[in-house]
Amino acid sequence: MMGTANFSSEFVRCENKFTSFSRFSTNPIVEPIFFVLGSPGTFSEMKNAAQQGVQILHNLTPEIVAARPATAGSSAINLERVAEFAPGLAHSQSQIHKLLSDLATMHLHGVFSPFDSHLVKVRTDAARAVVITDNIDPMLPALAPMLGSEQPRKYLIAFQNPAEARGTGGIIGAYAIVSADKGRIKIDHVGPDTEFIPANSVPISMPQDFQTLYGEDPSIWQNSNLSPNFPDAAKIWLALWKKQSGQSLDGVIALDPYLLKQVLLVAGPLQVDRQEITANNVIAQTLSLNYIRYANDNTARKEFLVAILKAALNRMLHFHLSASNLLTIFSNPVKENRIDLYSAHQSEQQFIESTSLSHLLPLKRDNSYRLIINNTAGNKMDYYLARSVTIASESCGKSPTTRVDFTLENTVKINEKLPSYVVGRLDLQKPRGDANSTSVEAMLFGPVGSQILGAEDVATGQSPGVQSTENSHPVLVSSLELKPGVPVHIAVEFSGGVGPLENIVQPLVNDEKVSITDRCSR
Repeated sequence: MMGTANFSSEFVRCENKFTSFSRFSTNPIVEPIFFVLGSPGTFSEMKNAAQQGVQILHNLTPEIVAARPATAGSSAINLERVAEFAPGLAHSQSQIHKLLSDLATMHLHGVFSPFDSHLVKVRTDAARAVVITDNIDPMLPALAPMLGSEQPRKYLIAFQNPAEARGTGGIIGAYAIVSADKGRIKIDHVGPDTEFIPANSVPISMPQDFQTLYGEDPSIWQNSNLSPNFPDAAKIWLALWKKQSGQSLDGVIALDPYLLKQVLLVAGPLQVDRQEITANNVIAQTLSLNYIRYANDNTARKEFLVAILKAALNRMLHFHLSASNLLTIFSNPVKENRIDLYSAHQSEQQFIESTSLSHLLPLKRDNSYRLIINNTAGNKMDYYLARSVTIASESCGKSPTTRVDFTLENTVKINEKLPSYVVGRLDLQKPRGDANSTSVEAMLFGPVGSQILGAEDVATGQSPGVQSTENSHPVLVSSLELKPGVPVHIAVEFSGGVGPLENIVQPLVNDEKVSITDRCSR
């Protein structure tokens, strides 16, 4: 990855550009020109952004430059210096967020409007940086020890396959063990899910509501992440790994092919098993085409997936990246909930939980809803799953009511020929499938402390499932059969919830279509 020295020089150049920009914006001749040309608003935006940028960069540059490689010729980050300047950077988080937000929305007006297209990249990078800084800045105090400043660390990387949906995204299709020591990251092993050994029972003690919802199913790796509460999945993974290997790991990083897509977008294609893997085809290659290509050789298919993961991880670790490219790689996956992080060290996990990377089911009161899909057919048909969610206020006041409608549709064609591994119905003991149908368990979570007033299958008028709870969130659990081209529409009414309506999206293959009408938080 980009060395610290390169990053330092780039940071200094950035400061110099902002300084020049600030001098330009404070020139007494400039403001009247903008006023005469009909763009005083543009001038104010530029001036404010420039002054904020100069102040922040001026405060941080000495620390950034000081975090040069610890020894000559080394690419490792000087983690001691990072630990020293981290508090200052975290302290500037609100300023940084405001600056980036201003840049992300800044437009040229008046006679300058034809030149507005020149700011597209500035706005794009600033918007991406908002996502990254909001998640990285709160974690800075924990970054150095997580990267092995005090002692070497080892982590599990779980590569999730959203074509077979699980609460945190998808079933684990492959994995890696990586080491971090003094800022250096090394890949120790990459393997398929067939290397995992199941347990007879969930290897750690779980709360009663978890046991009621999931029973002993999470005792096997394939079902270990049925809950959307990522810390629970991570703890189970770490316990299962220790049980089979005797090795205690320091944390978990979960990702999926959509992160690999961003890596290849920046770093270029990979050659794997005589196949060119590009940003344009990596999703189809890993989640669809490989099942067709290796329809009669499941071992070869898994080896192909492992080879892609290994090559992509190596590319990430060794490719020299600019700051802009780093934003390209991480901003969309972070925004789409496709990167999950957990530390087995509680002091570090507390910092992670202040960001969206933790993906925990919060215990705080809010007004958020989330639709979680778990595949119950034992196939890979969620590649064809379409989802839509509509959330609307029905009444306001001390105990507001909210209606949530969700629709699921199996979009595959009924006569499309698919490999048995993709379409097989293990739940029905039909390994070759049943007319391209599939089945899922849909879990609709409401806000902490709210209640489910009622629910119905809109087509039949019947009750679509049972009510339960997890982490004080009410949950409607519906077992649904999805035939090709036949949408299933469920409507649920909640009471309670505090603050603006919000939807949390489960990262699957196809985007979830979301519509929110909030009449109570205007």
